[in-house]
Order: sequence, then structure tokens, then C-alpha cells
Amino acid sequence: MTAPDFDSAVNEAATKNAEIVETELASGNVDLLDKIRRYVARHSVYHELYVRRAISRDHLFASQFAKDPKKQNVYEKCALDFLASIPGFGDIKKLPSGPPNSMHLIQGNVLPASALKSSQRATKSIDFYWTFRVSETISIQVYASHKYTGEGGGAQDNQRVDLEHSLDQARGLDPKIMFLAIADGNYYKAHIPRIRRVCAKNVWILPSSEVEQYIYGYGQLLLLD
Repeated sequence: MTAPDFDSAVNEAATKNAEIVETELASGNVDLLDKIRRYVARHSVYHELYVRRAISRDHLFASQFAKDPKKQNVYEKCALDFLASIPGFGDIKKLPSGPPNSMHLIQGNVLPASALKSSQRATKSIDFYWTFRVSETISIQVYASHKYTGEGGGAQDNQRVDLEHSLDQARGLDPKIMFLAIADGNYYKAHIPRIRRVCAKNVWILPSSEVEQYIYGYGQLLLLD
């Protein structure tokens, strides 16, 4: 079963970011020049001219001044591209991340932020939406939130709690609407079996590699009803 190549996506983004630094150096970007001055101040063994030359000649060195690809939603973009490549998944899109059009789960319903009351403890915004046609008369709407976590820690634990809250609020969805918590990375391998014990068939947690098989299987269940 195939899966998104997250490592390649991160490496590709890092290379592009390093190339952007080299371009900014050539154009005299003010923010980059300020970073270089601060770098020289912290590492007194380097002269500013040396740092500029190193950036222009060495991708690895230039990457020290580049944006961190892991903070640019690289994992989410990679997952979305992977899902879009699966046959039968239609109208797939990234949903808005903020109000008024972001989508949220609350007590078995999917609602836009504009329809939520301030007193309601809705979930974080849902990331993806697509449809899957089971037959001429049956179609499934799929909502999904995606997280990638390599190793554990405080912030990572908070992301898992967010996913569990989403799964809890998704229970009671119409059978032709699915919510998937797509959990990639080593961190989730130990947690997924436990979380699944409180899931429903149309409310499930799984890695990206299992999404296609699971949705096809759920579609078959609908045909039997």
C-alpha cells in the first residue's frame, strides 16, 4: 500500500528555501542581510564577507538562513497531493483554516464557523474535504483532519488531543458523511489502536496509507444496507 513520501517533500522544500536565500543574497534583501549580521555577531570567528560567500556556494550553509519547511505546512500539502491522486476521490480540496468559512465538528454535525455559537466547544478547523461515489445512487462526503508527528512531546500530545476531540464530536454523523483523523508519523503508531476503540465506522483514525482501502471498504458496507 502506497503512502505519501513526507521525507522527500521536506527535503525538496528545504532545497527550494535554500535557493531562495541565495536569490535574496544576490538582490540585497534587507531581512537576510540583517540575519547575516546577527549570525556574525554570534559567531565572532566569521567575517560577514565569508558568510555571504558561503551562502552563495553551499546549499547546506544557506539553509541555516532559510525558512524551516516543517513550519510551512509541508506535511499537510504532501498528504493532500497524495489523497488527490487516489482514483475515485472527487472534488478534493483544502478547506479554509479560519472564520467565517472554516468547517468544524460539533455534536455530530459539520458546521461553518459562522454558524457556531460562542458557548459551543467546537473542534479545530477541518483540513480536507472530498467526495467518493459508491454507486449511481450513493455518494459519501468525506471530511478529514491531518496531523504528522515524528516523535512525542508536549506540543505533539496537544495535537493528538485535538484529533481525539474531533473524533468525539464527529460521532453521530450521517452514515453518508465520514470524518477521518489522518494521523501520520511514528508518534501515532502507539496511539491509534487505543483511539479506535471509541470510533464508529464512519468516524475513524488511520494513517494516509490506509485511507483508500478504508473508504472503499466502508462504501461496500453502505451497499449492503
